[in-house]
Amino acid sequence: AGRIVEESSKINLDEFIPEVVAMQSLPKDFQVDIQSDLPEIISPSSPLEQIFGNLLTNAVKHHDKKSGHIDITAKDEGAYLRFCVTDDGPGIPVAEREAVFKPFYRLDASRNSETGGTGLGLSIARDLARGAGGDVKLEQSTLGGLRACIILPI
Repeated sequence: AGRIVEESSKINLDEFIPEVVAMQSLPKDFQVDIQSDLPEIISPSSPLEQIFGNLLTNAVKHHDKKSGHIDITAKDEGAYLRFCVTDDGPGIPVAEREAVFKPFYRLDASRNSETGGTGLGLSIARDLARGAGGDVKLEQSTLGGLRACIILPI
């Protein structure tokens, strides 16, 4: 993560985010709501695609039901944009919210044994965000599950 340098370009997030969602082949029983009127940003597109893809995949893969709800929002915080992928799944206990960013760490591997996974998704997402001068943070979801927020400089 962060080793290949890609030129920045203007990204219309109202087009970009739905395209990333469509590329994930999410189950049809998952409702994804995307905030309208998202801002345009200047950024390399590949890291953003990887970050959002990892967060969306995690929201589905680690959900405790076969159907669910995911919200994608953005908020201008002055020098930063805060993008959040919010789900209604089981969430991550507060005590483990930093540990899940360690490479190969899998939250309760026995609970997720049928989902597979390497434990790299959140680690890669955070590395890519930090490489762009931002971060990824985990919070309690207003939907009852988890809110994963990507904070990127404008």
